Amino acid sequence: MSSNLSANLSDDVFILEERSLTGTYIFAAIVLGFIGFFGFVLNLLVIVTVVKNASILWTPNNVILVNMVVGDFLVAALGNPFAMTSAIAGEWFWNHEVCLWYAWFMTTMGFASIGNLTVMALERFLLVTCPMKTLSIRHAYILAFLVWMYALSLSLPPFFNWGTYGPEAGNISCSVSWEIHDPETHNDTYIGFLFIFGFFLPVIIITSSYYSIIKTLKKIGKKIGARNRREKKVTKMVYLMILAFLIAWSPYAVLALATQYFYARRSIYGKLRDGAIVRKRLINSDQTRHARKTINSTNRNGDDPSVRHRELERKRSVLPPASFRLPDRKRSEKNTNSPRILQAVSRFADARKKFVTKASAHSYVTGIVRGERKEKE
Repeated sequence: MSSNLSANLSDDVFILEERSLTGTYIFAAIVLGFIGFFGFVLNLLVIVTVVKNASILWTPNNVILVNMVVGDFLVAALGNPFAMTSAIAGEWFWNHEVCLWYAWFMTTMGFASIGNLTVMALERFLLVTCPMKTLSIRHAYILAFLVWMYALSLSLPPFFNWGTYGPEAGNISCSVSWEIHDPETHNDTYIGFLFIFGFFLPVIIITSSYYSIIKTLKKIGKKIGARNRREKKVTKMVYLMILAFLIAWSPYAVLALATQYFYARRSIYGKLRDGAIVRKRLINSDQTRHARKTINSTNRNGDDPSVRHRELERKRSVLPPASFRLPDRKRSEKNTNSPRILQAVSRFADARKKFVTKASAHSYVTGIVRGERKEKE
């Protein structure tokens, strides 16, 4: 009788665990579908907004932001449906080849996101601590390209027999096989490589950058103007994006490391990984929201340094050389008794209206001066 009782109890426990697992998968599928839809729409809106207003919004900071938004958009469009379908099925729904592709794709997008956040932290560091060394558009393009090269250098080795991809413990997604110890593929050294260059080094760079930013902002104190206050707000938004990302992935990263090197329990790892999938999608949507705020805040009233620089260059291109500029107010008042000077000033004003280039205005005013000299002679 005791054996029957124990068998019934074990069956009941199994049924409860199965129901709990099914409920978890259903909840994950609903959340993934909801976040995937809004992540797709919001990221697409950010991209369209920047493209439509490229002349104003295409700044170095926003180049990196858009680079990250494009990655999140690809995750929502191409990666999220596979995990959501598998969550509905309660297991990985697709074949092994799709599993390998999905693992590589999501790993690449994840490390690209980390790379973009690191570059954004460095950009904020330069802007706050060294205002004269802000990034140019060309530098931003190069950094955006290097971010993708960085991500590919971390995600491609398993295709060259260094490390492996496969289903994860939750069995609704695929990624690096953190828990496999295979001497043929040297999985342990590959995972060590990922953690050093894909997690710890970016975290050190981000932490150091924001430590310097905080010290600089404390020194500035109340002396900052309206523009610098807006730059401080943008810096805070970037900080929140980075903090949210680290909160989402640090527990998973630590336990994945423990699974490979300290043989942590696979079941705990699987549950944490399932939660990390949902948290990652939540963080992606939160990053998109902050990205939209950052784009709006950075460029409000032409606050972005690169926008101001381009506007200054445009103005310089239509101004004549310094020797032919209009006299300032005091100089004008001092020379009001000279009708010849007033006439020259009037002609010069007409020249500025008629010509929009520096060379044209210069030649026109030079002709005026030569005419005045001939009249004197």
